[in-house]
Amino acid sequence: FVAGEYVAAESIVKEILNSSSPNYKIFILAGDLVARLGKSAAARDLYEQATLLNPKSSLAVSRLADTYIQENKFNIAAKMLRDIQHHIQYNIRALTQLGHAEFEVGNLANARKSFESLQAIDAENKTAAKILPTIYVEQNDVQALTLSLQKVKDEKLLVEQLNDAGHKFNQKKDYQSALQVYQQCAGRITDKNFLAGIYYNIGIILMKMNRKLDAESAIHQALVYKPGFKIAREWLDRHAKRAG
Repeated sequence: FVAGEYVAAESIVKEILNSSSPNYKIFILAGDLVARLGKSAAARDLYEQATLLNPKSSLAVSRLADTYIQENKFNIAAKMLRDIQHHIQYNIRALTQLGHAEFEVGNLANARKSFESLQAIDAENKTAAKILPTIYVEQNDVQALTLSLQKVKDEKLLVEQLNDAGHKFNQKKDYQSALQVYQQCAGRITDKNFLAGIYYNIGIILMKMNRKLDAESAIHQALVYKPGFKIAREWLDRHAKRAG
């Protein structure tokens, strides 16, 4: 509906609902309309009517689930989408909702399955690309994480997700996994400023692993990419004084 025509359209849909035989698509249409008018409770009632008429309609269930997701009622949304999972295996919107809802309630295995199915039909899906790396970190699946990150085409996004994964592994004191992910993904990065940050982070991780010489080498490499990298230079100076 075009902006400014909602009220008139709402009146028309009401007439259709009152005069025609029950049709789940009409209830979905009416629900979409009142949802755009900001009437979420009325929209939910209409979507529920649609699901009663056609319980296996992925469109109706997806719309209904969305009203619960908007209210952070992820358990309810996850269950209703899970119940029709076999009917949404090619539905991008519903799979995105299911993966999101499962993730929010902590069902990481189910969320992973949904998002990986989603990427099979929508390789560039932003929600899957954002959440899957977090799931892989939580599951300590370094191989899946690395493969996922290597598919990211946007270099800035890759660095953000790489640093986020490194930070999470660092919090878990899983330094080996953090190091492995950084080293395997560094070759995908071409921007020298980004590379300087990556090698600085590698150096810090190596230091925590008591690999001092390797840490110094990584920090030196950071300065090769960015000679004016102040915190890298200060780090080397501090450690040189301690050694002296």
